[in-house]
Amino acid sequence: MALTLRRTQFWKPKEPFTNDTKHTLGSDSQELPSRIVLPPVFSASTGTIPLPDLQGSPQDEWDSSSRRSVVYPEKRFRKEYLRLGTVTGDLATAEGRARAGLFWTDWGAYAAEWLILRLRDETNVDVVAGVVDVLTSLGEESVVPILRALEKQPEAEKAASLLEALEWIDLSDNLPLARDVADKIKVYLSDEKYELREVAYYATRALPPAIATELLELSLTWEMSDLREFVASEIRDRNSE
Repeated sequence: MALTLRRTQFWKPKEPFTNDTKHTLGSDSQELPSRIVLPPVFSASTGTIPLPDLQGSPQDEWDSSSRRSVVYPEKRFRKEYLRLGTVTGDLATAEGRARAGLFWTDWGAYAAEWLILRLRDETNVDVVAGVVDVLTSLGEESVVPILRALEKQPEAEKAASLLEALEWIDLSDNLPLARDVADKIKVYLSDEKYELREVAYYATRALPPAIATELLELSLTWEMSDLREFVASEIRDRNSE
């Protein structure tokens, strides 16, 4: 079955969400939490608890009684998750979509982990597209969770969604992270599935021009499909930057 990819962004703002943005969104925005910076691990008793293993089930990882002391708005997460991909009601307006996107960006990498965990079992294409757009909106904060998920070798459609999110994240100012992303993209550039290679080529747009060009030129040693023309075009674009 061919992968269904979407490269238009529903949630991504033209400018990053900031505290100043909240004051332009109307009175409802006052209900949103202020910027929350959570450590990689968090617990009420010791201050640390492992983030969920992405191979575990959402029910087991997030709803078990041993985790009920962790402070996070699970009900609100679920409510906002169900709204992803919706373009009706308050989400029919740019202001409403900005408010919805701001909720996730306030939770940063923690939101990315939560969303990616659920993406594994999600079958609604509109919700998947919404998750991709939120991950893009989170920028660099979603990159490590995305790489962790790709390390688990998810099924093709989920991998494509995660690679698509990477495409829209600018890593030009973070060379160490860009190299980590390049190493993971390289794996998919040689995948037997045409659709996965295609979305991986698009994902190289997140990389600094020099790193992207090196990766694309290397792929020409094995890419024999009609994607060669696309790759050559991408190389020309990078060399002109």
